[in-house]
Amino acid sequence: MRLAISGTHSMGKTTLLGDCARAFPDFVCETEAYRSLRSFNPDLEIGLGREADKHAMWILQGNLMGKLLRHRKGDKVFFDRGPADMLAYSLYAREEGRTDLDEGFLQSMREIACIYCREFLDAILFVPIRNDYAIEFEDDGVRPTDDGYRERVDAHFKREYQKLDLGVPVVEIQGTRRERIAAIANYMGYQPAVLPP
Repeated sequence: MRLAISGTHSMGKTTLLGDCARAFPDFVCETEAYRSLRSFNPDLEIGLGREADKHAMWILQGNLMGKLLRHRKGDKVFFDRGPADMLAYSLYAREEGRTDLDEGFLQSMREIACIYCREFLDAILFVPIRNDYAIEFEDDGVRPTDDGYRERVDAHFKREYQKLDLGVPVVEIQGTRRERIAAIANYMGYQPAVLPP
């Protein structure tokens, strides 16, 4: 089962990936494109937030596509981010008007998301912002901290996941770390080896 953990930043996705690695030790866990690329080249310039451009989005999308292509149907994999993630960030940057992202580029991102979801995923585990379970914003020195940035990207995720015909289920994952793992285990029909605190 190939599952992508998806959603706006600072929602605990990377923590969730680590919890999945411990709960489901027979699964491979693929790290986020940005983190992977920065680990190879800490000086790599990738525009994020309002400054995100075609160059940055193709680099990040290309890295993710390479990871998706490494795994076959039937493999057990969790991916930190999915094929539609860069689309949501591109829509935010386009909205801000400081970028070279145009409608043609956005449409190509939609088409790529649909193709890669259908061909290389079995489901998307979407971590949305919810009013009943707030996740505190983490300023890690990497993510932009603009007021409302996380919420606006989340709104783009929610709209695109409603509109796009991805061909795979989009499963909302929420609650505490323990509740998130329990929900994933329930969806997959697996018994977790360990639950987080």
